[in-house]
Amino acid sequence: MRISTIILMTAVFAINNAYAAVEMNLPDKDGMNIKGVVYCGSNPVEGVTVSDGLNVTRTDENGHYYLKSQKSKDFILICNPPGYRFKTKEKIYPDFYRKIQNPDDLSIIEQFDFELIEDDGKPEVTFFLPDIQIANINSDLSQYEDYTVPDVNNMIADYEAAGKRVIIVNLGDQSWNTFWATHSFGIPQTKRRLEYLKPTHMYNCIGNHDYDIKVAGDWEGAALYRQYWGPTYYSFNSNGIHYLVLDNMFWTNTNFDGAFSPNIDDDQLSWIKKEVENVSNDTPLTICMHTALLTHPQCNEPNVENTIKFTKGYGSFLYNNIKRFKTIKLFTGHGHICFTSSKDQVTEYNGPSVNGSLYHT
Repeated sequence: MRISTIILMTAVFAINNAYAAVEMNLPDKDGMNIKGVVYCGSNPVEGVTVSDGLNVTRTDENGHYYLKSQKSKDFILICNPPGYRFKTKEKIYPDFYRKIQNPDDLSIIEQFDFELIEDDGKPEVTFFLPDIQIANINSDLSQYEDYTVPDVNNMIADYEAAGKRVIIVNLGDQSWNTFWATHSFGIPQTKRRLEYLKPTHMYNCIGNHDYDIKVAGDWEGAALYRQYWGPTYYSFNSNGIHYLVLDNMFWTNTNFDGAFSPNIDDDQLSWIKKEVENVSNDTPLTICMHTALLTHPQCNEPNVENTIKFTKGYGSFLYNNIKRFKTIKLFTGHGHICFTSSKDQVTEYNGPSVNGSLYHT
């Protein structure tokens, strides 16, 4: 009994001591309604980017942060700095955001803490999966479960056997809103099927088919997506690469016909500028979003130059915020075709539907 008591007391002491170097009880600060701590084990983590989707701040030497927030974007989110990784929640999803609890009352001060884990230096491989778009039509579920899942998981196993971790970024249209109601297969059912895949972490982009077909308006139409997959734009670091996962969808759906247009709104452009402010020009930048930014190559007449340009007006605005980076790669989907385009220091890789022929499965 004495030995057991000593062991128990030691365990309790170890748990309490884990937070000895981290002050978790933050005082309030005038004008700030969001606060929190970012830590790793018993140590605070300095320089972590923290955001409410509009405003951006960074943790101090104590791992503390404060934000004056409009609480209008649903979440508080962080970006893991180099040397750290996100913990895992809900099987394969990275733990990088918290839902704001009192969005309608700016006077309520809320505290959101985050725990990171130290990066062990293991190389990470990223899989980019466009337009999975399963909907319980024809044989698409069996095609996904019998072919796509084993194929992806076998590749993951091969990389893991070689001492590497695998993360997945889905490039939008994980679900297919046209059939949410008629085939009883919406985002909750899609999310469960995505968990058949076995990466270390899975990230998601929002695509036009991930909006609620019964709801008009961009913010309102994405409510179900946010409920299950979190913020529609965010950032993370992996293998010395800085990732921006962006929302380039603007959902109108005024006539409940699925109408949308590719765009990145002013709030997000402003956030991007502030988010990358402390990222070095030499850091490779990878952007993930649903629709293509650059035009795809054409088969031209001999000696006719193939001019690659931005597909939409927002492209130049986005580029102006990131053009200082020496290496920029984009990964996109949507078109169900496959092409690579380059303009200046930007190279875009656009992939087809990962689940095969899709429309006529």
